[in-house]
Amino acid sequence: MEASREGAKDIRVTTSRHYDQAKLVDTQTVGVFVRSVGEKSAIGFSGFSFGATGGSASEVIQSRISALLIQRGLDVLDAGDIERLATDEEADKPTERIIIRLAQKAGAQLVVLGIAESGSVMKFGLFGVGAGSESGIVSATVKFVDAETGRPVAMLSADYKEPKSANEVIDQIAPFIGRIMKGEARNIQEKQKSLL
Repeated sequence: MEASREGAKDIRVTTSRHYDQAKLVDTQTVGVFVRSVGEKSAIGFSGFSFGATGGSASEVIQSRISALLIQRGLDVLDAGDIERLATDEEADKPTERIIIRLAQKAGAQLVVLGIAESGSVMKFGLFGVGAGSESGIVSATVKFVDAETGRPVAMLSADYKEPKSANEVIDQIAPFIGRIMKGEARNIQEKQKSLL
């Protein structure tokens, strides 16, 4: 995959050699699944889960991505649509591979997988005034996967020095998601390269 930057310095768009602009533009049905993870720890990240997809941040991002895709005229399958096809074992611990397979079984041509990582930053003030911590999303990744092949075709990632709310994150990444779905990911990469 090849990474680059454009406009928002915190956002990178990457495409793989499997990126097929025409196929992406012709997509009619998309499965969307977003999860939240806590701060990085020695144990690692939590896995995907159905139902409440990890808390309010992931629910906000998932619903906003779904709304954006619906506005583009696409049929959107959400976590609930995908979960209905899962066996008990799959529903207990769904992996990325299981989610992609179930989304494809549900009729998705493309699967959009998102991860929002939460974190906090300590604020230090003069003599304790203004001190405290600020929590929010410190990174977000949106992966576009061809449901038929299971191969990633494009990815958008955003890393923030200061935590952001779910709405701030989606407001920043939504234009990039729209352009990726229009088949413009390679154009974004070219512009980002020229800014480096």
